[in-house]
Order: sequence, then C-alpha cells, then structure tokens
Amino acid sequence: MRKLLAFFICILIFLFAITFDSGGILQGEGVHEFYLLSASSNAEIVRVNENSAKDFIYFKPHLKGESVIFYDDEKVSKLKLKFLAKKVFEERDKDFSCEYYYSPLIKNFVYINGEKVNLHFSQKNGITTVGTPIIFGGF
Repeated sequence: MRKLLAFFICILIFLFAITFDSGGILQGEGVHEFYLLSASSNAEIVRVNENSAKDFIYFKPHLKGESVIFYDDEKVSKLKLKFLAKKVFEERDKDFSCEYYYSPLIKNFVYINGEKVNLHFSQKNGITTVGTPIIFGGF
C-alpha cells in the first residue's frame, strides 16, 4: 500500500513539474513581458523586471508569448542562432526597424501575410525588443 501511495505521489509531483515552469524562453536585459491567455493584443500582459522574470512562475497553459529587451546586439544574434530562426520579412522606417522570423523550435506562431511568424525583433534607438510570437503593445 505504501509503495502504491508513493507511486501516486511521484506521478503527482511529475505532473505538477511539467505543468508549471519558471521564466520564459527569452532571457533579456530589461523589462520582461509575459502574454497570458491569448496570443494576440487581447493578451493579459504581466510586466516584470529582469531579476523577477527569472523567478516568475506561471501556469504554463496560460502563457501564450513573451517579450524582452536587449541592449547588446551580439546577444540578439546569438538568440537568432539558438532558435535556428529564418527571416520571413522585415519592415523599416526612419525611426525603427522590425524583422519577423520563424523558428521550428518555438511551438506558438501566428500567420502574417500567410506566413508563419514566431519571433519578432524591433530595434529603435539602439534597443532591441524581442517577442514571441510577436511583440504586443508598444515597442
């Protein structure tokens, strides 16, 4: 009986561990936003600082995306390589640039102009904001 109870406790711990996680897939250098409940501008956005983002516990099924700020272009380049990201398209203006990528290593994506996108890079004033699947709100 004790072995059966221990077995069920182990299963519960395992299920709890895979349901909950800490932090997100992006690890940046500034304000970190988690998009909950919706992968659209209707998402509930939770903003935390860099240190809190590392400890942020979320109910994994509710996490639909995230964004984070990078001040170092080398870290941005490494992130693209880490996720095997392929550029889908880009937009440029005199004040900002946006690049949209698709990574097979990130499960969530949105369609933009009929193309799958799940990594969005926006650069303005030397600061890069990275979002997945895209950046919601201002960037």
